[in-house]
Amino acid sequence: MLGQKSTQNFYKLLIIYALLAPWTTTSAMEQWDYHFKKAELQFSGERYVFARENYARALEMKPDLYKAANRLAETHLILNQKREALEYLRVSLKIRDEQPGIHTAAGELCEFFGYGAESYFHHTRAVKLDPGNVRAHFNLVRHYIAAGDKASADRHFSICYEAGIKEGGPLFERGVRAESEGELNEAVAAYTAALEKNPAHVEAYFKLVELHRRRGETDRAIAVLEKLKKVRPDHQRACRYLGHLYFVRPPKKNRRKYDLQQAVKNLSRALELDPADQDARFLLSDVYRHVGDIEKAREVQNLP
Repeated sequence: MLGQKSTQNFYKLLIIYALLAPWTTTSAMEQWDYHFKKAELQFSGERYVFARENYARALEMKPDLYKAANRLAETHLILNQKREALEYLRVSLKIRDEQPGIHTAAGELCEFFGYGAESYFHHTRAVKLDPGNVRAHFNLVRHYIAAGDKASADRHFSICYEAGIKEGGPLFERGVRAESEGELNEAVAAYTAALEKNPAHVEAYFKLVELHRRRGETDRAIAVLEKLKKVRPDHQRACRYLGHLYFVRPPKKNRRKYDLQQAVKNLSRALELDPADQDARFLLSDVYRHVGDIEKAREVQNLP
């Protein structure tokens, strides 16, 4: 008799669980969905600390929610918490590898922290998933330059140039026409727009730099060349020109020491890239003489 009652109770429990199971699943789903949607509203309202908490709750409730991991990474970046951001990018990629943009972001953070091998993995994975990922190609340019592989750097840089020339080319030509007609403001705007569309257009950088220099805008000229150096760190002419501009930039309080350091750094790099560049050699010697280091000045010029 007892066995029969136990069996009946067992079946009653099965029925109860069967009735409750869909409700429990739906409830759990609604909870993670609630936290994620709440976090999205907080994120759009720039309430990043609160958004971070709700994204974390959503991810905890639904461990395969890679979108929450991506948002957590983005939120930590906004809050200048780079290590935490990288960890969440790694979490996201473990959940879903086929995210070229996330691989690119992870690669850049790895590069920032000096994780060279992991950075290279993410960037190569990004371009494999999306061959048109220009940002990843630019990152690989820097990697190959650092590794001394100029041929590979040139190949990836060429891909970047070709990707942007269709939109950037006409803007560059507009700048050339405007400059020839004396419309310098229009020329500056056109060259700037051309570089936004095609950051690999080297000639546009130098056209823009020359216009800024002619207008006495040394700070802007330096900023343009620094952008070129970021996408092509081995550009010898850019390094030499930067060294010159830092040296001649009108001094400001607490900035002259920095400018002289940057002049030495860039001119030394220019000579490293092309030891036969006598202009860079003499200019670097002048910088050393200016700071009173006569021995270094003579050494640069190979004088006894």
